[in-house]
Amino acid sequence: MKTVKEISKLTGISTRALRYYDEIGLLTPTERSEAGYRLYDEKALEKLNAILFLRELGIPLDKIKEVINSEDCNYALVLKDYRKKLEQKINKLQGLLGVIDGLEKEKKDVDFAGFLVSDAEKVAESIVNQQNATENAISEIYELVKANMVDGKVGNELLQIYGSKENYLSAVEESTLHPDTTLELQEELKNIYFAFRDSSEDESELHGLVKRLEENTQKMFRTGNARYILLQVAEGYLKKEKNAQILDSVYGVGVTEKIGKAVNTYYGM
Repeated sequence: MKTVKEISKLTGISTRALRYYDEIGLLTPTERSEAGYRLYDEKALEKLNAILFLRELGIPLDKIKEVINSEDCNYALVLKDYRKKLEQKINKLQGLLGVIDGLEKEKKDVDFAGFLVSDAEKVAESIVNQQNATENAISEIYELVKANMVDGKVGNELLQIYGSKENYLSAVEESTLHPDTTLELQEELKNIYFAFRDSSEDESELHGLVKRLEENTQKMFRTGNARYILLQVAEGYLKKEKNAQILDSVYGVGVTEKIGKAVNTYYGM
Protein backbone atom coordinates (compact mmCIF):
# COMPACT_ATOMS: atom_id res chain seq x y z
CA MET A 1 0.00 0.00 0.00
CA LYS A 2 1.11 3.52 -0.72
CA THR A 3 0.17 6.75 1.01
CA VAL A 4 -1.08 9.92 -0.65
CA LYS A 5 2.39 11.48 -0.42
CA GLU A 6 4.02 8.41 -1.96
CA ILE A 7 1.51 8.35 -4.81
CA SER A 8 2.04 12.08 -5.33
CA LYS A 9 5.81 11.67 -5.51
CA LEU A 10 5.52 8.67 -7.84
CA THR A 11 3.07 10.20 -10.34
CA GLY A 12 3.61 13.95 -9.97
CA ILE A 13 -0.04 14.59 -9.10
CA SER A 14 -0.66 16.87 -6.13
CA THR A 15 -2.03 15.55 -2.85
CA ARG A 16 -4.81 18.10 -3.16
CA ALA A 17 -5.87 16.62 -6.54
CA LEU A 18 -5.87 13.12 -5.05
CA ARG A 19 -8.19 14.27 -2.29
CA TYR A 20 -10.45 15.92 -4.88
CA TYR A 21 -10.57 12.74 -6.96
CA ASP A 22 -11.67 10.90 -3.83
CA GLU A 23 -14.37 13.49 -3.06
CA ILE A 24 -15.94 13.23 -6.54
CA GLY A 25 -15.71 9.44 -6.63
CA LEU A 26 -13.17 9.34 -9.43
CA LEU A 27 -10.43 7.54 -7.48
CA THR A 28 -11.29 6.33 -4.01
CA PRO A 29 -8.54 4.92 -1.73
CA THR A 30 -8.22 1.15 -1.50
CA GLU A 31 -8.51 1.50 2.27
CA ARG A 32 -7.68 3.83 5.12
CA SER A 33 -5.17 3.37 7.90
CA GLU A 34 -6.20 3.29 11.56
CA ALA A 35 -5.28 6.97 11.68
CA GLY A 36 -7.61 7.68 8.70
CA TYR A 37 -4.92 8.18 6.04
CA ARG A 38 -5.74 7.22 2.45
CA LEU A 39 -3.92 4.14 1.16
CA TYR A 40 -3.69 2.91 -2.42
CA ASP A 41 -2.78 -0.50 -3.84
CA GLU A 42 -1.32 -1.37 -7.28
CA LYS A 43 -4.80 -1.60 -8.82
CA ALA A 44 -5.59 1.94 -7.66
CA LEU A 45 -2.25 3.15 -9.05
CA GLU A 46 -3.08 1.55 -12.38
CA LYS A 47 -6.42 3.36 -12.36
CA LEU A 48 -4.71 6.64 -11.53
CA ASN A 49 -2.28 6.25 -14.42
CA ALA A 50 -5.28 5.78 -16.72
CA ILE A 51 -6.89 8.92 -15.30
CA LEU A 52 -3.72 10.98 -15.81
CA PHE A 53 -3.32 9.70 -19.37
CA LEU A 54 -6.91 10.53 -20.33
CA ARG A 55 -6.66 13.89 -18.55
CA GLU A 56 -3.54 14.72 -20.58
CA LEU A 57 -5.62 14.23 -23.72
CA GLY A 58 -8.04 16.86 -22.46
CA ILE A 59 -10.92 14.49 -21.71
CA PRO A 60 -13.20 16.02 -19.01
CA LEU A 61 -13.17 14.44 -15.56
CA ASP A 62 -16.85 13.48 -15.68
CA LYS A 63 -16.23 11.54 -18.89
CA ILE A 64 -13.12 9.89 -17.40
CA LYS A 65 -15.12 8.88 -14.35
CA GLU A 66 -17.76 7.32 -16.57
CA VAL A 67 -15.12 5.40 -18.54
CA ILE A 68 -12.92 4.00 -15.78
CA ASN A 69 -15.83 3.02 -13.55
CA SER A 70 -17.65 1.12 -16.28
CA GLU A 71 -17.65 -2.68 -16.08
CA ASP A 72 -16.62 -3.10 -19.73
CA CYS A 73 -13.98 -0.35 -19.84
CA ASN A 74 -12.28 -0.31 -23.25
CA TYR A 75 -9.64 2.40 -23.56
CA ALA A 76 -9.07 1.75 -27.26
CA LEU A 77 -12.70 2.55 -28.08
CA VAL A 78 -12.59 5.62 -25.85
CA LEU A 79 -9.50 6.94 -27.63
CA LYS A 80 -10.99 6.23 -31.06
CA ASP A 81 -14.13 8.15 -30.15
CA TYR A 82 -12.16 11.02 -28.67
CA ARG A 83 -9.95 11.19 -31.75
CA LYS A 84 -13.03 12.10 -33.79
CA LYS A 85 -13.82 14.88 -31.35
CA LEU A 86 -10.25 16.18 -31.55
CA GLU A 87 -10.44 16.17 -35.36
CA GLN A 88 -13.68 18.13 -35.10
CA LYS A 89 -12.01 20.73 -32.86
CA ILE A 90 -9.02 20.95 -35.18
CA ASN A 91 -11.27 21.48 -38.21
CA LYS A 92 -13.16 24.21 -36.40
CA LEU A 93 -9.97 25.99 -35.38
CA GLN A 94 -8.50 25.69 -38.87
CA GLY A 95 -11.66 27.23 -40.28
CA LEU A 96 -11.40 30.16 -37.87
CA LEU A 97 -7.71 30.62 -38.62
CA GLY A 98 -8.58 30.71 -42.31
CA VAL A 99 -10.91 33.67 -41.69
CA ILE A 100 -8.20 35.59 -39.81
CA ASP A 101 -5.53 34.72 -42.38
CA GLY A 102 -7.84 35.83 -45.18
CA LEU A 103 -8.30 39.27 -43.63
CA GLU A 104 -4.57 39.62 -42.98
CA LYS A 105 -3.63 38.47 -46.48
CA GLU A 106 -6.00 40.95 -48.08
CA LYS A 107 -4.88 43.65 -45.62
CA LYS A 108 -8.50 44.42 -44.78
CA ASP A 109 -9.56 46.47 -41.79
CA VAL A 110 -12.11 45.28 -39.26
CA ASP A 111 -14.79 47.78 -38.23
CA PHE A 112 -18.35 46.92 -37.24
CA ALA A 113 -20.00 50.29 -37.75
CA GLY A 114 -23.45 49.82 -39.29
CA PHE A 115 -24.52 50.59 -42.85
CA LEU A 116 -25.89 54.03 -43.72
CA VAL A 117 -28.56 54.92 -46.26
CA SER A 118 -25.83 56.23 -48.56
CA ASP A 119 -24.14 52.79 -48.43
CA ALA A 120 -27.39 51.08 -49.37
CA GLU A 121 -27.83 53.50 -52.27
CA LYS A 122 -24.41 52.52 -53.67
CA VAL A 123 -25.31 48.84 -53.53
CA ALA A 124 -28.74 49.44 -55.04
CA GLU A 125 -27.18 51.44 -57.87
CA SER A 126 -24.80 48.57 -58.60
CA ILE A 127 -27.72 46.10 -58.75
CA VAL A 128 -29.72 48.39 -61.01
CA ASN A 129 -26.77 48.78 -63.42
CA GLN A 130 -26.11 45.03 -63.56
CA GLN A 131 -29.73 44.05 -64.08
CA ASN A 132 -30.67 46.90 -66.43
CA ALA A 133 -33.76 47.37 -64.28
CA THR A 134 -36.85 49.12 -65.58
CA GLU A 135 -38.05 52.45 -64.23
CA ASN A 136 -40.74 50.74 -62.12
CA ALA A 137 -38.27 48.26 -60.60
CA ILE A 138 -35.60 50.81 -59.65
CA SER A 139 -37.47 52.35 -56.72
CA GLU A 140 -38.43 48.90 -55.43
CA ILE A 141 -34.79 47.78 -55.54
CA TYR A 142 -33.66 50.85 -53.63
CA GLU A 143 -36.28 50.37 -50.92
CA LEU A 144 -35.57 46.63 -50.61
CA VAL A 145 -31.82 47.11 -50.28
CA LYS A 146 -32.27 49.90 -47.75
CA ALA A 147 -34.70 47.84 -45.66
CA ASN A 148 -32.35 44.86 -45.57
CA MET A 149 -28.99 46.59 -45.18
CA VAL A 150 -29.83 49.51 -42.93
CA ASP A 151 -32.87 48.38 -40.99
CA GLY A 152 -32.75 44.58 -41.32
CA LYS A 153 -30.50 41.74 -40.19
CA VAL A 154 -28.81 41.43 -43.60
CA GLY A 155 -26.59 44.40 -42.72
CA ASN A 156 -25.39 42.63 -39.57
CA GLU A 157 -24.74 39.42 -41.50
CA LEU A 158 -22.68 41.31 -44.08
CA LEU A 159 -20.53 42.73 -41.27
CA GLN A 160 -19.96 39.17 -40.02
CA ILE A 161 -18.90 38.05 -43.49
CA TYR A 162 -16.75 41.00 -44.51
CA GLY A 163 -15.54 42.49 -41.21
CA SER A 164 -16.56 46.01 -42.20
CA LYS A 165 -18.95 47.81 -44.50
CA GLU A 166 -15.97 49.22 -46.45
CA ASN A 167 -14.84 45.67 -47.26
CA TYR A 168 -18.32 44.78 -48.49
CA LEU A 169 -18.72 47.93 -50.59
CA SER A 170 -15.31 47.27 -52.11
CA ALA A 171 -16.41 43.71 -52.99
CA VAL A 172 -19.58 45.02 -54.65
CA GLU A 173 -17.56 47.49 -56.71
CA GLU A 174 -15.09 44.76 -57.71
CA SER A 175 -17.96 42.50 -58.77
CA THR A 176 -19.45 45.28 -60.89
CA LEU A 177 -16.14 45.90 -62.66
CA HIS A 178 -15.55 42.22 -63.49
CA PRO A 179 -18.85 40.55 -64.47
CA ASP A 180 -17.04 37.96 -66.62
CA THR A 181 -15.23 36.64 -63.55
CA THR A 182 -18.56 36.16 -61.80
CA LEU A 183 -19.88 34.12 -64.73
CA GLU A 184 -16.79 31.89 -64.68
CA LEU A 185 -17.18 31.31 -60.94
CA GLN A 186 -20.86 30.45 -61.39
CA GLU A 187 -19.87 27.83 -63.96
CA GLU A 188 -17.26 26.41 -61.60
CA LEU A 189 -19.90 26.27 -58.87
CA LYS A 190 -22.08 24.10 -61.10
CA ASN A 191 -19.15 21.74 -61.68
CA ILE A 192 -18.58 21.47 -57.94
CA TYR A 193 -22.21 20.54 -57.32
CA PHE A 194 -22.08 17.87 -60.01
CA ALA A 195 -18.85 16.59 -58.46
CA PHE A 196 -20.63 16.30 -55.10
CA ARG A 197 -23.40 14.37 -56.83
CA ASP A 198 -20.92 11.87 -58.26
CA SER A 199 -18.70 11.66 -55.17
CA SER A 200 -18.42 8.72 -52.80
CA GLU A 201 -18.76 8.94 -49.02
CA ASP A 202 -14.98 9.07 -48.63
CA GLU A 203 -14.23 11.87 -46.17
CA SER A 204 -11.01 13.02 -47.85
CA GLU A 205 -12.80 13.29 -51.20
CA LEU A 206 -15.64 15.30 -49.66
CA HIS A 207 -13.19 17.56 -47.83
CA GLY A 208 -11.46 18.24 -51.14
CA LEU A 209 -14.76 19.27 -52.69
CA VAL A 210 -15.62 21.55 -49.75
CA LYS A 211 -12.19 23.13 -50.16
CA ARG A 212 -13.04 23.84 -53.81
CA LEU A 213 -16.39 25.24 -52.70
CA GLU A 214 -14.67 27.41 -50.11
CA GLU A 215 -12.22 28.83 -52.66
CA ASN A 216 -15.04 29.47 -55.13
CA THR A 217 -17.08 31.24 -52.44
CA GLN A 218 -14.12 33.40 -51.43
CA LYS A 219 -13.68 34.54 -55.03
CA MET A 220 -17.39 34.89 -55.75
CA PHE A 221 -18.09 37.06 -52.70
CA ARG A 222 -14.63 38.67 -52.53
CA THR A 223 -14.16 37.74 -48.88
CA GLY A 224 -11.86 35.59 -46.79
CA ASN A 225 -14.78 34.52 -44.58
CA ALA A 226 -16.31 31.84 -46.78
CA ARG A 227 -16.78 29.80 -43.59
CA TYR A 228 -19.67 31.98 -42.38
CA ILE A 229 -21.42 31.84 -45.74
CA LEU A 230 -21.03 28.09 -46.19
CA LEU A 231 -22.21 27.26 -42.67
CA GLN A 232 -25.34 29.33 -43.30
CA VAL A 233 -25.84 27.53 -46.60
CA ALA A 234 -25.30 24.14 -44.94
CA GLU A 235 -27.91 24.95 -42.30
CA GLY A 236 -30.48 25.74 -44.97
CA TYR A 237 -29.63 22.61 -46.93
CA LEU A 238 -29.98 20.33 -43.91
CA LYS A 239 -33.31 21.94 -43.03
CA LYS A 240 -34.37 21.15 -46.61
CA GLU A 241 -35.44 24.72 -47.27
CA LYS A 242 -36.97 25.66 -50.63
CA ASN A 243 -33.61 26.55 -52.18
CA ALA A 244 -32.28 23.08 -51.31
CA GLN A 245 -35.27 21.44 -52.96
CA ILE A 246 -34.73 23.46 -56.14
CA LEU A 247 -31.03 22.57 -56.29
CA ASP A 248 -31.80 18.88 -55.67
CA SER A 249 -34.09 18.93 -58.68
CA VAL A 250 -31.22 20.30 -60.79
CA TYR A 251 -28.21 18.36 -59.48
CA GLY A 252 -29.81 15.23 -58.05
CA VAL A 253 -31.86 14.32 -55.00
CA GLY A 254 -29.78 14.35 -51.83
CA VAL A 255 -26.95 16.51 -53.18
CA THR A 256 -27.65 19.45 -50.88
CA GLU A 257 -27.86 17.19 -47.82
CA LYS A 258 -24.49 15.66 -48.75
CA ILE A 259 -23.00 19.14 -49.16
CA GLY A 260 -24.51 20.37 -45.88
CA LYS A 261 -23.06 17.46 -43.91
CA ALA A 262 -19.68 17.74 -45.65
CA VAL A 263 -19.43 21.47 -44.90
CA ASN A 264 -20.27 20.94 -41.23
CA THR A 265 -17.70 18.17 -40.93
CA TYR A 266 -15.09 20.25 -42.74
CA TYR A 267 -15.52 23.14 -40.31
CA GLY A 268 -15.85 20.92 -37.23
CA MET A 269 -19.50 21.66 -36.50
